Amino acid sequence: MHVLTNEEEVALLGLIWFRPKELDWPAPFDAHSNSLSITLAKRTYPPARGQGRIVPFFREAVQQYLGSAGYSASTGFWLSTRTQNKTNIAVNMKLGFKVVGTHSDDTFMSATAADMMNALRIIA
Repeated sequence: MHVLTNEEEVALLGLIWFRPKELDWPAPFDAHSNSLSITLAKRTYPPARGQGRIVPFFREAVQQYLGSAGYSASTGFWLSTRTQNKTNIAVNMKLGFKVVGTHSDDTFMSATAADMMNALRIIA
């Protein structure tokens, strides 16, 4: 788990975590989803929300995870978010994720390590 804090006030500003978990779905959304075995979640809280802090925080977390023993180059990453949360979907796309499907009120997104690293280089 990666934690973003405000050193002045020792306030929690954000969290990112990675967890081995297959995308548990009866039929894959697309061929890429067959390799989706790591889920991740990211949260930002005021006053960090909307301040551009998620990109450097996410970059550091991804780089650390990719350097860990739990990572394999063939591993795909996935996450889900509420379909009505258009801001979060846009941020995820900026971070290299693409929409692979929807179900009920959730939008599922996926990315490879290369997708994320390329996106992070572009927005550096």
